[in-house]
Amino acid sequence: MKNITKVTSIILTAALAAAIIPAAVKTNKVQAATVTAVRNQIDDRTRQDIQEYYDAASAFLSLHYDELAPDVRIALETVRNAAYPVLGSDNEDDVVQAMSNLRIQLCVAQAYLNGTVADTNSAPAPVIGTAACNRVNTYGAPAEIANTVATVYSTSRNLPPQMLRTAVLNNFVERLYTTIYGRAADAAGRDAFVAKLQSGEFTATDVANAMINSSEFTSKYTTNEQYVAILYRALLGREPDTQGLTNWVNALNNGTSRQDVFNAFASVNTWGSICTIYGLAK
Repeated sequence: MKNITKVTSIILTAALAAAIIPAAVKTNKVQAATVTAVRNQIDDRTRQDIQEYYDAASAFLSLHYDELAPDVRIALETVRNAAYPVLGSDNEDDVVQAMSNLRIQLCVAQAYLNGTVADTNSAPAPVIGTAACNRVNTYGAPAEIANTVATVYSTSRNLPPQMLRTAVLNNFVERLYTTIYGRAADAAGRDAFVAKLQSGEFTATDVANAMINSSEFTSKYTTNEQYVAILYRALLGREPDTQGLTNWVNALNNGTSRQDVFNAFASVNTWGSICTIYGLAK
C-alpha cells in the first residue's frame, strides 16, 4: 500500500510538471514577445523623433540660411549632414547622439536668430512648415496645405537647404497653378515665379495677383461665379460656402471691381497663414 501511494505520488508529480513546463514556456514566449513589442515601439518613436529633428534643422536652414552667422550655420549644417545616414539606423547610441547634436545646434541657431542666449538643455521650438509644428499650431492654415508642406520636407531629406527651399517654393507656385489655372505648372512659368519670390521682387500675393490677372485666366474664367470660387480655392484653401459666394458675386454684379474683391480675399488671415506655412511674406 505504501509503495502504491509512492508510485501514485511520482506519477502525479510528473504529470503536474508536464503541465507546468509548457505553461511556463508559453508564458516566457509571451513575455519575450511583449518585451520585443515594447522595444520596437521605443525604436519607432525614437526614429520618428530623429526624423522630426532632422526636418526641423532642414526647414530652419532653408528658411533662414542667409540670416545666420557663418559659424552658426555651418555647425547646424554639419550635424544635419552627419545625422542623415543615421535616420534609418538600428544603432540606438548613434541615433541618440545624432538627435542630441541636432537639438543643441538648432537651439543655438534659433537663439542667434532671436537675439537671445541659447538654452541647450531645452527642446528647440517647432519650425514653421514641419509636421512637428503642425501638431502644435498650423497658424490657421488649412490642414491639407500645412501637411503638404511638411511632406515636402520629409520626402526631400537628402537635399541641401537652398535646394530644399526651392522645392517648397515650387510647391507653392504649383498649387496656385492648379487652383487658378486648373492645370499643372509649366517649368518655365514655375521657375520664373520662384525666381521672383527668391529675389524678393514678388511677394506671395504678387504671384497670385499676376496669375489672376493673366490673359490665360481672364479668357478661361469669364463669369463672376467662377472668379469668386477660384479665389476661395487659391487664397482660402477651400470650396466657397453658398452665402459667401452669393454675397461676393452680388458685389461684383453691382459694380465692385474684381481687383477689389481679390484684395479683400488677400487680406484674410487664412491667406496670410498659408503664406506663413510656406515661409513667405504675404
